[in-house]
Amino acid sequence: MTLHEGANHFAWLSGPNTGYGFAIGRTDGAALTDAEARDHIAAFLAEIDPATGYLRD
Repeated sequence: MTLHEGANHFAWLSGPNTGYGFAIGRTDGAALTDAEARDHIAAFLAEIDPATGYLRD
């Protein structure tokens, strides 16, 4: 996870699609807590189509 201009950027390093990931920001511009990060990562991965490695349509 990296913090850039108030957005937390996540890169899926072990995923099948190079450079794939997501970003999420907080209204106060702070980095997410570990618990918040885990929750957002779990929600992201739950929406991934195993056949494509991308978000489901």
